[in-house]
Amino acid sequence: MRQKTLATELEIDGRLLPINTYGGTRACYVELLKLIKREFDAMLSWHQKVLMVKVDIHVHADVVGSTNAIMTDYLDRMREWVGGKQYNAKRMGYVWIREVSTQGGLHYHVWLMINGKDAKSGYNFIEKSRQIAERHSHRGYRNVPYPPKSKDGITKEYFYLVRRDNDSEYNKAFYHVSYFAKERTKDKHNLSPKGKNYSASRITPNPNPRTVKQALPKTTATDKPLHMMTDDYLAQITEKEKGKQRMTDVNEALETMFTSTGIDRPPRTDIEF
Repeated sequence: MRQKTLATELEIDGRLLPINTYGGTRACYVELLKLIKREFDAMLSWHQKVLMVKVDIHVHADVVGSTNAIMTDYLDRMREWVGGKQYNAKRMGYVWIREVSTQGGLHYHVWLMINGKDAKSGYNFIEKSRQIAERHSHRGYRNVPYPPKSKDGITKEYFYLVRRDNDSEYNKAFYHVSYFAKERTKDKHNLSPKGKNYSASRITPNPNPRTVKQALPKTTATDKPLHMMTDDYLAQITEKEKGKQRMTDVNEALETMFTSTGIDRPPRTDIEF
């Protein structure tokens, strides 16, 4: 992670994104910003909306040591949980960073992402993470704090529901997680020579993303979609009803045709089929 930026906005893959550099005073690593955007886009290629949740995990440096094995343990447990009965999620995206500070000691920031169709809030993710830390403290977990509150007692934002084509939601979430890329407080002393201060899920993008909006099927006077007006359907009603239904379908089609072209429509047909 060599290239850094103090810019408050950065164009990545043709998209101008807001970056939290504290007004241009604290540099962020460009490589990590690109990695975060890649995970955003990969998850949104599979899901029309994605729930994104920030979790902080404090650990004991003397137990965790110079590796990130505790992150492997945490993510394996979370992946198993989101894939269970409650969410039945097929995939879980993530980005994590390792930091050390005077106040917080050694800790990780984790950004989790799953299908927003199945999950609407980040509360359960915090509770599950706290449960993991408490039950497996012998592995080096110290604690998972609740999201911080503002001076007026309101919980600060820690989760976002981002819809695929909503730039405002995307940018808001990206601005929040962009501080993961900050240069300050990265652990540069405790890691092994091959150790990393960050990692990501590297979700494979969907080669054929589903469209967000789907047109409603056209219907006939019977409220049956046009593609359902088949011989199999007509065989279920009486011969007289067949004639009436086909006459209705013809008149509906003619009405649509003349309306769209602006040509005056001749009198309705009384021919029965």
